[in-house]
Amino acid sequence: ILVELPGVKDKARVRELLQGTANLEFWETYENQEVAPLFEKANDKVKQILFPDFEVKKDSTATVSDSTAVASATSTAVADTAKKADSVSLGLNKPATPTAAKQDTAYENFMKRFPLYSLYSPLKAAVYQDQQSKGYAYIPGPTVGYAFKTDTAKINAYLRLDKVKAIFPSKLKFMWGAKPTLRGDEKNQAELAEWLARFRQAMNLLPDGVVIMDDVMFLEWCNPVAEKHLGLSMKQDKGMRVTNLVRTPEFIDYIILGRYDTPLTLSFREYKLIVHIIPFENRRQILVTHDVTETERIDMMRRDFIANASHELRTPLTVINGFLEIASMQPELDLSIRKS
Repeated sequence: ILVELPGVKDKARVRELLQGTANLEFWETYENQEVAPLFEKANDKVKQILFPDFEVKKDSTATVSDSTAVASATSTAVADTAKKADSVSLGLNKPATPTAAKQDTAYENFMKRFPLYSLYSPLKAAVYQDQQSKGYAYIPGPTVGYAFKTDTAKINAYLRLDKVKAIFPSKLKFMWGAKPTLRGDEKNQAELAEWLARFRQAMNLLPDGVVIMDDVMFLEWCNPVAEKHLGLSMKQDKGMRVTNLVRTPEFIDYIILGRYDTPLTLSFREYKLIVHIIPFENRRQILVTHDVTETERIDMMRRDFIANASHELRTPLTVINGFLEIASMQPELDLSIRKS
């Protein structure tokens, strides 16, 4: 880790202060879409504890029949297929505005039904609205929700309940961000998450393999085609050096020499691949694999056919030419016949 402090004169003292006070920690984080469904169950547990006699009335909240697709491309615990969730179960429908005329309002029923987690509960779901499906999807990343500072104590109390703690994995630990999030930042984060989801969807549809690496060839992301071509696993191999995963001398030499202007023809597993490495930004590289196995097979068939046809044509011509040479040397034959 490089710390730059321009203008510092006593470098030794600054280094001593940094080393004496810095507390750098690395945490393995869950994805939002892994934990978010558990908050739905936590809602039920908190509701049973706080409002044991509460029953959901049919007319208390509007029912929505269509579901929202939940992004799960980066999830490490759920299946690769998109996980779907009902809008009502997530509390994504806006509650009715409370009125003074009716004490037991739809808004009160809504907050009793979703006392912990929804778009309008103390812990607000980290979701964004997908422009294509017009539904809600979980924002990729470890952030599971947002809350006002005044609501954090209530949320912590709910999460410390034994019945609620039993829902989540035992090693899961919730931590609040050090800095408050502005509403504009939330919008920007949702937009970035939407573009990221679109990018991954587009990359997954490409016929070629795409691998994104850092400057020292550590795997950051790859699409399913690259997993098939190079035998990678995004779930298991993320953060590992690609040269340790693709162990062929040609590929390693290609990386060491760094002559990326010329593509590499690589025979790996059962595939014949054309490999390109494209540096981008300052410290990242894209590896693209193009499968030419079928093209090579067809080209080999063409070469074999030409060789066989040439051989079959040359053989009878050679025999005929031999007979003619023998006939031309026979003295008993007439001179005119030998010349013909």
